[in-house]
Amino acid sequence: MKTFDKIIKGRKNIIIILTFLFQILLCSKTVLAANVDVIDNVKITNEKGVVQGGYRPGDRIRIDVDWSIKSETKAGDTFSLKIPKELRGFNGTIQLKDKEGRNFGTGVGKGDVITFTFSDIVEKLENISGFFYIQSEIKYIERQGEIEVPLVFEVNGKAIKNSIIVDTGSTNSGGSPSKITEMFQKWGRINENDSNIIDWILRVNYKGEHLYNTIISDTISNGHEFVDGSLELYKGYTNHRTGNIDNETKVLLKDPVNFSFSPSGFKLKIYNEGETYTLYYQTKIVDKGISDFRNKATLEAYNKKPIIKEIMVKDFSSGGGASGDLKKYKGKLKIIKQDKTTGELLEGAVFELINDENKVVTTLTTNKKGEAITNEVLGGIYTLKEIKAPKGYKIELESEEITLNFKENKEIKKIVTNKKVTPWTPIEPIKGSIKITKVDKDNLDKVLEGAEFTLKGISEHNKNIKLIGTTDKNGLLEFKDIPHGKYTLKEIKAPEGYRIYEGEQEIIIKSQGEVVEVKVENRKSKTSSGSGSGSRNPDPEKPNSEKPYPEKPETKDPPIDKGDELPPQELDVIKDKLKDKLVDKDKKPSVKVNKVEKKDSSVNILLGKKEVKPKKSVDVLPKTGENGPIFNYVLGWLLIVVGLYLRKR
Repeated sequence: MKTFDKIIKGRKNIIIILTFLFQILLCSKTVLAANVDVIDNVKITNEKGVVQGGYRPGDRIRIDVDWSIKSETKAGDTFSLKIPKELRGFNGTIQLKDKEGRNFGTGVGKGDVITFTFSDIVEKLENISGFFYIQSEIKYIERQGEIEVPLVFEVNGKAIKNSIIVDTGSTNSGGSPSKITEMFQKWGRINENDSNIIDWILRVNYKGEHLYNTIISDTISNGHEFVDGSLELYKGYTNHRTGNIDNETKVLLKDPVNFSFSPSGFKLKIYNEGETYTLYYQTKIVDKGISDFRNKATLEAYNKKPIIKEIMVKDFSSGGGASGDLKKYKGKLKIIKQDKTTGELLEGAVFELINDENKVVTTLTTNKKGEAITNEVLGGIYTLKEIKAPKGYKIELESEEITLNFKENKEIKKIVTNKKVTPWTPIEPIKGSIKITKVDKDNLDKVLEGAEFTLKGISEHNKNIKLIGTTDKNGLLEFKDIPHGKYTLKEIKAPEGYRIYEGEQEIIIKSQGEVVEVKVENRKSKTSSGSGSGSRNPDPEKPNSEKPYPEKPETKDPPIDKGDELPPQELDVIKDKLKDKLVDKDKKPSVKVNKVEKKDSSVNILLGKKEVKPKKSVDVLPKTGENGPIFNYVLGWLLIVVGLYLRKR
């Protein structure tokens, strides 16, 4: 039992020790994320940043804050600002960036408190300062008249006092009934709890007239959309003495005929008997690139001119900035170049050191020890850029932002590694080949020797290829080691006794070691003996061709019967004799054939192969080469006359 008590007591001691250590660690963590006092000044101006003498409730204002770091600050440290209850709060984020885009910290607004958290940049720079601003709005103030309103800002629990003059006016909206003339009014503002929502208010018939067939429509511009379910309708009666709306009740939108909507607006029909209607609804911002959001409402009623109210709601802007430097401290930068895998020191790496103004401060080359050291340079944020890697290595990180803080160390070392380049050996594709077999077209088992082919084309590496080869006694021809590509095969000489094949064949080699086999058929050429052997080709330079289509038979003119031709000399003699002896100048010769008499001064005579045609046509003429009956009779008589004449001589 005593042993058990000792064990329990020992365990209790261990728990106490662990609890104590945990509290120490928790306290340490709190120290690492401390609230720092950095705010120097808070200023109130109008929304354009100009100091203004007085304001009214609902006016927009701008809150400007200047800050600076006065003591050692680390990443994670914070500061906060609490906004007075008289002003609109802030929901959003603010970045504290310098002109190079480095972010010193980020502020997050949640209602009336904005909390900023610093980044690690504050640990690298000195003389850090900055600013931020937000747009706000003066809320409703119950007191009447022109009054000074105190504004107390809290910074990390400490108060920073300020004040503005606000003219609240009178709560009496119109006094006597005759002064209330408002028929239609519209308001809008960014929702205080959600900066993506805009709240809208429409007030109808504040003066209390009787309106008939009243229609209210609203048109929403680009950048925001109507929120379904957000519209609420209230009605009551205007108190012309106090300006208040009495007996106000909510109206249910049950009838779909009276209310319709879309993302771009809505339309509402109400029955008015002197009541004042108030509409509350919302739109959602869908385009953050737009800062001004417009909305146009229209009131229509029987026998009344339409009233249009269009207003614009501006988004609440915010912003901030920061700066810092390290230029009051100087020192050297030492670069050590190493192999990423082995740690071997590398010579020949070239670097540029570029300052925050994008100017090259110095250029460094590593020596045999893999080192490169700068002269004294000012502290600050630089860009280290490798512009040349050591031989056999490649650049992995071309540029890198580095901070040179020489406040404590006068020499800062920077190790830069490189990865060795593995030599790349290109893999040549295995070339292909083309095998050609030449055979007799009518006897495919008969191979033909002596056929000559050309292979032309362009390889996949744009190399021109042209090869010539002849089939051997086995009728084979092989083009070897042909690169991948597209080629054309053509026969340029046929085997002896055969006609050439005029066609071309396209061949593509695209696979590793591809073998393309081609069979080309030839037909025997025609011979004079008709035996089919040998080659009849009058022109040895142009071998007989094997035509892919049958030859067209030659068309010959039909034979012409030339008749009985006389020698030219005898014809001349006949012509002369006829002219002198037989032809009566006053009377034309008369020829009677088959009781048909035809008178003419000429006849058809063939001169060699030329036909002499008569000057005048006759009723019927023989065709070319045809011996008509009239022609035969005339020729007979002429021969008789010539015979008698020669006999007398």
